[in-house]
Amino acid sequence: MAYFAVCFFLYPIINDGRWEWIPVVFIAMTVVALQVIKSQGVRINLILYAILCFGWVFWNVRHFGWSSGVQHFLTLMVVLVFFNVYDKPLYKIIWLLVTLAFRIALFSISQATPAIYTMSKNANTVYQTVNTVAFFLMLAGMCVVFSTSIQDTERQLRLKNQTLYKEAGTDALTGLPNRRSLIEEIENHYQNNGNVPFCVAIADIDHFKDVNDTWGHNCGDYTLVKLTELFVEHSMGRYTVCRWG
Repeated sequence: MAYFAVCFFLYPIINDGRWEWIPVVFIAMTVVALQVIKSQGVRINLILYAILCFGWVFWNVRHFGWSSGVQHFLTLMVVLVFFNVYDKPLYKIIWLLVTLAFRIALFSISQATPAIYTMSKNANTVYQTVNTVAFFLMLAGMCVVFSTSIQDTERQLRLKNQTLYKEAGTDALTGLPNRRSLIEEIENHYQNNGNVPFCVAIADIDHFKDVNDTWGHNCGDYTLVKLTELFVEHSMGRYTVCRWG
């Protein structure tokens, strides 16, 4: 929207004092697009951006010619498509081919048909500079937004994997490492301290089934939790306590 506004106030300077109202139309379209994508999501966002991008490039090339430099904005279309993680690779290739075909067709039209308005050399230099600066700022903005999003996603995925790994190796009732975790710890000990002796002590609760059958499983769970606290307390942080069975 800022870019369209700059172009609106720039055109009288490079266009022999004539105002062009098309940028105002694109500002209005952008406002509508911003409201629509809040409720419609990513796919409609991509379609609306394509309409804005293709329409702006087409009008500029027909009005000011290929040398206006706006065709570079089609690159932003490709970047947006390939950063979109929700589309399948086939759809991304289709979008790429459509954008490429549009650019080639537009170039052919610009070569076969003269522009509606021929800018002076100085005006063309100014407009190309504005479009170049705008293109690189938009490209940088896209890269920052998408790279930040990807980094956040990777961080969340890493934290989720750590949580799942911890849950997979933890007994849900007592919070102790389970058999899998203890086996991994023993294997790590062999790999890192193969010559250092160690021992594994296994304790069993006599007639524990009778506790569950007589007093209920809640009482059995309570017994296991209290025994866990007892073992952890007496391990004094020197030993690993786990629930084997």
